[in-house]
Amino acid sequence: MAGSLVYTPAVGAVLNAGNGQTLSVSFTPADATDYATASKSVSINVLKAALTVTADNKSKPLGAPNPPFTATYSGFVLGQGPGVLGGTLTFTTPATAASPVGSYPVTPSGLTSPNYNITFAGGTLNVGYNVCVAFDQSKANQSGSTIPVKLQLCNAGGVNQSSASVVVQATNDAGNANPDNNFRFDAGAYIFNLKTTGYPTGSYLLGFVVSGDPTTHTVQFSIK
Repeated sequence: MAGSLVYTPAVGAVLNAGNGQTLSVSFTPADATDYATASKSVSINVLKAALTVTADNKSKPLGAPNPPFTATYSGFVLGQGPGVLGGTLTFTTPATAASPVGSYPVTPSGLTSPNYNITFAGGTLNVGYNVCVAFDQSKANQSGSTIPVKLQLCNAGGVNQSSASVVVQATNDAGNANPDNNFRFDAGAYIFNLKTTGYPTGSYLLGFVVSGDPTTHTVQFSIK
């Protein structure tokens, strides 16, 4: 039958979340003499979409102020983004500039929305040492030689924090003169005798971990 249909809301309209919303349609026939106008309404519940806001993991050197925190969003629909949310995104963490090395939770909060069920997920702030290198990394060493890798653990200001009670352990080279892969502490610094037998020419990274520090550190050395 010829005629026209009118939908309310209009076709393609996006409804906000909420219960008991009305959808209606009316039909007006082209032949109004023989046919009457007809209409129909129904009720619909529109559920909120799920949205997760996750604090991004961050790191900083010992003694530095906390970095700016950011978040990642998962669950936006219809091409929407953070601009449709209300409130203000804030972050809390027990870490301060004075916090020792370690891992600290970062918790986001503060955003609201009538159309999204928002879940906030925490991230991690890792506080670690700065590495103050005390050997010549630019020197090309002969393959088969032993390199005395020497370093200090420093804070953000470059002040030496090294201590005999803090263990520094290599993660990817045993070094024949290094029991348990540990650096030797001597005169305020750590020394690792790196054996280079079998190393071809190139640049390499020696990885190491520090007790209490969640970061895996590296120092570079070269073989000629």
